[in-house]
Amino acid sequence: MNNFISTVLKGMLIGIANIIPGVSGGTMAFVLGIYQQLTEAIGFFLIRPEKRKEYIIFLGKLGLGIILGFLSFAKLISWLLGVDLPEGTPLPLSYVPTFAFFFGLILGSIPVLVKMQTDLKCSPIRILLIVLGFGLLFALASLREPSRIVAEQSNIIKDFGVFKIVSLPMARIIWLFIVGIMAAFTMVVPGISGSALLVALGEYGPILNYIGERSLTPIAFIGGGVVIGIILATMLMAKLLEHRAGATFYFIMGLIAASCVQIFFQMYNAHAPIIAWIIAIPSLAVGIYIALMSDKLQPKSSEEIKV
Repeated sequence: MNNFISTVLKGMLIGIANIIPGVSGGTMAFVLGIYQQLTEAIGFFLIRPEKRKEYIIFLGKLGLGIILGFLSFAKLISWLLGVDLPEGTPLPLSYVPTFAFFFGLILGSIPVLVKMQTDLKCSPIRILLIVLGFGLLFALASLREPSRIVAEQSNIIKDFGVFKIVSLPMARIIWLFIVGIMAAFTMVVPGISGSALLVALGEYGPILNYIGERSLTPIAFIGGGVVIGIILATMLMAKLLEHRAGATFYFIMGLIAASCVQIFFQMYNAHAPIIAWIIAIPSLAVGIYIALMSDKLQPKSSEEIKV
């Protein structure tokens, strides 16, 4: 029973981490000491039938916790960022300080990531990987406006009270499936925040609304993308970390740098009053402090994992 509760609670923390822009679910799994167990359970699920039952039990408990954490805190984060406010309504005072806190979490996580990496040798190819990672996120962000347009084109087919079934354009369905795959990669790769990526893509608010409104159709297509993405990402990460750990780290740093820029412009474009920016300063400091302190929670056994 204690093992069950412990694993579910760890899953909840990972689920909450995936909601908050700037916090990586993969990093949280690493800090909690279950990253290696998680990637093994997913990556070797099909090729180790003798351990499949063990993997199913572990993933079931962890998955339950992730879902509980995600659903429990989605509304709070949505409220802090004013996601549910009607279009044209001024953003809440908490908007910029909240993003400042997330921004601080990103900045504070960088020293932790550097400490986790053993191969920091710089080379022209690795510098190029930083540029590629930076450019990739901005390229994905260029799809933001089209995705927002089709996001509004949905009609309720059946309302069951607990959840709704809605119709979506095919372009929206395909896009949500792709978003699910991309988000899954961020869940597996330590250091990359899935919610920060969703902010950059303009999908953070819409997806929180889908969850809050229990719209089953978009959640199902996103979930399908997540399942496929997790499997692919786990297999890819195993290969990259085994053969190209240093290069992978540099590419990740490019993604993190781009996330910082995207979130800063998210704050800047809010046109918030001065008081919001004043509150944002200690909020930023608290985010940095928490990220730095999280390194002290890292179990010794996780030192063997190179990221």
